[in-house]
Amino acid sequence: MNPNEHSNRLNTEFISLVEKINTLSSRTCSSEQPFLGALEQWRIESQQTLDSFCNEKRQTFINSRLEELNRLRTNVEELACVQDVTQQNTNSIKTSIDWIEQDINKIQLNFRPLSIDEHLMVRRSQDLLPFPPSKQAIELTDSSYAVLAGNKQHLLVHREPTLCLLDRQLTIIKETPWPLVDISDICWSSVLNRFIVINSQYVFILDERTMVLEQCLTPDTVNWIRGTCSDTKLYLSTEGIGSSIFEYTLMPSIVLLKEWKSPVTCTHNEWIEDLKFHNDFLGLAIGRCKTMRFVSNFVHQ
Repeated sequence: MNPNEHSNRLNTEFISLVEKINTLSSRTCSSEQPFLGALEQWRIESQQTLDSFCNEKRQTFINSRLEELNRLRTNVEELACVQDVTQQNTNSIKTSIDWIEQDINKIQLNFRPLSIDEHLMVRRSQDLLPFPPSKQAIELTDSSYAVLAGNKQHLLVHREPTLCLLDRQLTIIKETPWPLVDISDICWSSVLNRFIVINSQYVFILDERTMVLEQCLTPDTVNWIRGTCSDTKLYLSTEGIGSSIFEYTLMPSIVLLKEWKSPVTCTHNEWIEDLKFHNDFLGLAIGRCKTMRFVSNFVHQ
């Protein structure tokens, strides 16, 4: 390829790239862009909600004072028709009027700035996995349990036969032997500043500084399958159909507070796959055995 042909080919590619950029720029700024249309609709609805709130507070403020003033006006009109009006009657009305006047003149309200959560909008993507390629990886043995939990600095994973504490580069910085066979789940408690490791029969607390496991719940007749923490509580779900949820305090000690059973947690043919606590909500992933009745009928036949 001679220099002129090479230059012409590059120029053609550059022109195509510029045209593509211009097209995307126009699409980005277009009012027909679905995101911008949805954003504008959200702005309008939010403004309507704010206006409704302010109007309600405004009317409450006005109506409460007008109601009292109308009552006083009626009292004055009634007293004007009475012959034996006392100074005490007049002074009482004057006092009420003065109080309302002071309230109107001196009332002060403190308004907190209206803050908007940056995560209010959830981005949807057509990509099945809209994530960049992983930068780090750690290989786990086939017999390791697929559970992990993290805080702001570390991850705790099961890597048979140990519990491993990983840094941000997924380097093992500490580890401790896991004394039992299975691990149901791991979660992090911010109030305890500890990891909570859950076995089907036992619950342990792990201090990442010492990597010492401390049993905090004695064996029970139920089998634990999942766990999660709020700021002050521990929630454990049981294994099997018709799962239950147990709520425990974390401070000053771990004590059972409440138990939720089926059908509150799930129906008789469902079970709790997982649970997570976030933003004052306890979220449940529910599994349903759609073929359970079919299998049962088939067996009885």
